[in-house]
Order: sequence, then structure tokens, then C-alpha cells
Amino acid sequence: MLDEPSKRINNAIDMVAWNSSRAKFEYTSFIQQLSESVIGKRIADQQDDSKIISSFCQMLDTLETWLDEYLPIQDETQRFGNKSFRLWIGRLEEDATGLITNILDNSNCPDYDQNTVLDLYPYFVNSFGNKTRIDYGSGHEMFFIIFLLNLSKLGVFARDQAASLVLILFNKYLTLVRKIQMYYHLEPAGSHGVWGLDDYQFLPYYFGSAQLINSETVPSVSINASFIHANSHQYLYISAIDFINKVCIFLLKKEIILNDLFNSPTFFINKAST
Repeated sequence: MLDEPSKRINNAIDMVAWNSSRAKFEYTSFIQQLSESVIGKRIADQQDDSKIISSFCQMLDTLETWLDEYLPIQDETQRFGNKSFRLWIGRLEEDATGLITNILDNSNCPDYDQNTVLDLYPYFVNSFGNKTRIDYGSGHEMFFIIFLLNLSKLGVFARDQAASLVLILFNKYLTLVRKIQMYYHLEPAGSHGVWGLDDYQFLPYYFGSAQLINSETVPSVSINASFIHANSHQYLYISAIDFINKVCIFLLKKEIILNDLFNSPTFFINKAST
């Protein structure tokens, strides 16, 4: 029986090992592959009615329904971290084995065993936030991408479904975690304060900038309110800006960063996607 996956990066020495590891190479290569698959594509352009994509979307829908079962505790003293989130995550921990098994059963994955589910389990349950700290950050987003990577290595997804992983599954995941962030007031994990544009996510900007390559959209219009309203459902990057507009407390910080990024008509789209 395989050892249960555990945290291996705890200090600077461990980071050196990670930076030269095959795991990091596979992770970054997977992200690049996903990014390249959505160049010039809108969200609506990607259609995929395969059994595995439908099954995965239904699973995320199920997780969303649980929000109604674990209502936020009314506590005016809590600025961040509603404790009901721990109940939601607890439910996820209890049901994760069954949810993962269902995904594998609805795919073309070769024979798998409990070791496979055991290996996938921590990446899945850690994709939605930290139960103890009641927070969420780009590290949890990373867990979700590694979960997709591992499923892809198992043959759950076909290679030509890369764009579906981004524009359908990752997009739907973003919708869910943003709702969770707001619903339970999750604290940003690893916030960069005035130097950070988005305290929760990273990849919507990377994938979203790839979507805008070869399009007629110039970065400067991405802070135009009417443009955001018309296009946030089509581009991950615009959707991220729309979310920031709704939740960011430090509006001046946001505007300074955005205007600096958009000072050049081509810099951001070309650089952010490389």
C-alpha cells in the first residue's frame, strides 16, 4: 500500500529540491499546455458534452448545494473566517472518497484501486480552502490544478480536452470558490497587501491573458465598466477583474496596479501569458 500523500515542502532547502524536481516540471508544463489550449478562445467557444466533463460539473454543483446546508454563523465580531466553513469542509472530507470514485467511474480511466483514490484525496479536499485557518489562496488553486493533472495522467481526460479543463471545469471551479470566499468570508491566504492585485487567485490572469492573444481587445479597455459587464462571462481575465471590482476593499491600490499594467497596449497580454 502506498504511503498517504503528505506535505514535503517545509523550508528553503525543500524548495531547492522542489525547483529541480520532476513534479514541478510536470506541473508547470501542464499549466503551459492548458494556457496554450485556450489561445484566442472565448468561454462560449468551448463545447464538451463528454461523460467525464458532465460528471465533473455535476460534482461541483453538488458541492455548491452544500452551502445551503451550512449557513454562515451570524457573528458581527468576525471580520474574516466564518466558522460554518469548517462544517462545509468537514462534509467534503467525509464525501470526497465517493466523489473521486464517481469521477473515475465516469471516465475512460483504466482499472484503478483504493491507492489511486488515496493519492488523489488530499489534492481534492485542499482545493477549496484551509479548514483550520478558514482561508483560501493561490496554493489551494494549485491543489485543484494538480488534481486535474493527476486525473489527466491517469487517462481520465483526453489530451485534446485541455481547453475544456480550463474554460469549463476551471471556470466552474472559480465560480464555486468565489462564492465560498464571499459566503464564508474566507481570509486571503498569503495576501501581498498593497502589492497584490488579487489575494485569492493567480491562474485566471494567466489563462485569461492567453484567451486574449490575437484578439482585437487591448488591455486598456479591460478596466472599462461597460466592457467588463459585456465580456466577464467570456474571458477568465475579465471575470477576475469583475470580481475584484465587487470585493476589493483597497480600491486605490487596485486602480494604481491596473492602470500601470494597462499603460502599454500590448505588454500585459503578451507577458502575462508567457
